[in-house]
Amino acid sequence: MESLLLVLQTPDVKQAAAFPVFAPHSVYAHSIAGLSKGVLWACLGILLIVAGLVSYCVRKFRERPGAPPPRLIYGNPKLEIGYTVTR
Repeated sequence: MESLLLVLQTPDVKQAAAFPVFAPHSVYAHSIAGLSKGVLWACLGILLIVAGLVSYCVRKFRERPGAPPPRLIYGNPKLEIGYTVTR
């Protein structure tokens, strides 16, 4: 809350923009910032993989004109029994 008041009271926009959120000054702050950046890049990589898989599935399994209706598949009893037993 104090930092928000500091930013709101600052008349100079450049000084408010230089708020040290992304400019760590201590050893711990550098290690935390590095960890945060690593997590950010990992999350972006996962996002790209998931978005790519979703777009691939949407294109591959879209409804096409003249295609026969999909075959209905009922449950797999062995799989369902195994799932029920392990729960």
